[in-house]
Amino acid sequence: MAKSKKLADGTGLVEQDPWLAPHADALRHRWQHYMKIKESILKSGGLLGPISQGHTYFGFNRGELDGQKGVWYREWAPGATALGLLGDFNGWDCTANPLTRDEYGVWSVFLPDARYGDRLRHESRVKVRVQSAAGAMDRIPAYIRRVVQDAATHDFVGQYWHPEHSFEFLHASPDARRRPGGLRIYEAHVGMALEEARVGTYAEFTRHILPRIHDLRYNAIQLMAIMEHPFYGSFGYHVSNLFAPSSRFGTPEELKGLIDTAHGMGISVLLDVVHSHAIKNLNEARRFLGRCATGSATGFTARPTGREGLLAGSMRYRGELGCGMRRDGRNSGRLPQPKTVPARSQPSNQTGRLGQAPMPQSLGWEQPRPA
Repeated sequence: MAKSKKLADGTGLVEQDPWLAPHADALRHRWQHYMKIKESILKSGGLLGPISQGHTYFGFNRGELDGQKGVWYREWAPGATALGLLGDFNGWDCTANPLTRDEYGVWSVFLPDARYGDRLRHESRVKVRVQSAAGAMDRIPAYIRRVVQDAATHDFVGQYWHPEHSFEFLHASPDARRRPGGLRIYEAHVGMALEEARVGTYAEFTRHILPRIHDLRYNAIQLMAIMEHPFYGSFGYHVSNLFAPSSRFGTPEELKGLIDTAHGMGISVLLDVVHSHAIKNLNEARRFLGRCATGSATGFTARPTGREGLLAGSMRYRGELGCGMRRDGRNSGRLPQPKTVPARSQPSNQTGRLGQAPMPQSLGWEQPRPA
């Protein structure tokens, strides 16, 4: 069947469903907006280009400065007046390691190994003090890769996660496209998979649940509630930290062990991506990433910083864990129409509100920058 000529302007659906005819103009408008966003992404290298590599630049990453090796910490907070890194490595002194702002609103600080190598260690606990017109607030770094809860205070805090030895995968991800008969997916929740009335772990799922899934002849599993979420009763649908696998189930390495074991059994692994249900807490990562206070992703993905954050989160799980993804709540994550929801006029995104400012068309970091 020949393709409709109207597909080029977004109105091909009208031929399939004539009841959409009164909305043809709206369909054209959405298509034009989509093509504009797509073109801007393609110009910067496409989905696999710099737009999805923010996790290799922001947050905590090993690097150099003037020939010295150490750790870079970066955040994007253009509306902030000051940022200070604090943690157990500096006695929780928010003035000890202030960040410097560049022209793009990216704040950074370099911690050389010569001075901090024996203090900023694997599992060090960290936060960032954000100063703005709204006051000061201690925040969990947006790109943090592990978040833990203090057993005594119940406060959540970020962890610098840099194990001495990287996890080595022994098995490649099975090619789901070559499955005879297609995928047979077993949906599971790591914490609720055990019969006991307690929270299960990645290691227990690997030992006890994966063999049963394999014996039942499933060839794929969909894991729910992997991204960090402070309220366990949300079933994982109040995501607070896009880049941190939930610590209540174990360590990132234990999650990798689960995935590697599944791959060794010929089982593909899909992670439930629930960005559309991100939490409303003001001190969580969503505020750094430009999220509006509606509790849905509408308006979030429309902003450059939101799109880049989501793409970087997805790329990190896909690249580092070698698994696939299943996107939840796609409808609420659609780009809004510019006429009705202007990207630069959201009331939750005005200058001075918790370190935010009106979004630029680009964060600037995709351009060549010094190490």
